[in-house]
Amino acid sequence: MNIARSYRGIRKFDEARAFFNRALTIAPNDPAILYERAETYLAQGDLDSCWKAVEDLKFSPTDRGFGFHASIVIYQRRFDDAEKMFLAALSTQGLPPLFTAIVHATLGNLQLLKNDHADAERLLLQAETELNQLRAAGDNGVLLREVLLRVEANLGHREQAQTIADSLLETTPNDAWQFPREEEAVARAYVILHDFDRAIPLLEHALKVPAVEAITPAYLRVDPDWDPIRNDPRFQKLANGK
Repeated sequence: MNIARSYRGIRKFDEARAFFNRALTIAPNDPAILYERAETYLAQGDLDSCWKAVEDLKFSPTDRGFGFHASIVIYQRRFDDAEKMFLAALSTQGLPPLFTAIVHATLGNLQLLKNDHADAERLLLQAETELNQLRAAGDNGVLLREVLLRVEANLGHREQAQTIADSLLETTPNDAWQFPREEEAVARAYVILHDFDRAIPLLEHALKVPAVEAITPAYLRVDPDWDPIRNDPRFQKLANGK
């Protein structure tokens, strides 16, 4: 699996799938292996093959596969179906506070995609409060800051978003495997804030270098988060790249 992930990180998808397949001979039908293998199809731009490989898989809300499965639904622009998935996740017994906040943040983002700005603001403010409480209690991890960054950007809190963006880029520059992921997260926030001139250089670099779950042009084409910048010729050049 780690060899497969390494190939995925350098965008050698055929080689990655070969090692995912070898892992499946050891652990047949393992959902984690199946979804990570399926993701390589999405990274190459084959959303249909990716969906066929994961649509019947079952994940708990705290599994990484759950977020990926929901993302595919969002990429298909099935926002109501994605909302149902996250609402159902909220009823999961024993859901950790961080995941509860993530669900509220995601539901808020979905409401924005559906143009329900009033409900979006309510959910985003709830997520902001929950995330800041966790942060005050000592959780300042990368995942929390990534989610909070997006929340603050969606709320239009430019100053707070910039502070979090700076912290993500300042604390991960020596981690070559993680840093491009943070560049992508910060670029996403800049796009939400319509600061395209600052988003483009970050995306350009993130697309060039190896990284954990390295972004690809295919993601730029399918992810609705990039819709605000979609008509920018600079973005179109990146999204249409190989």
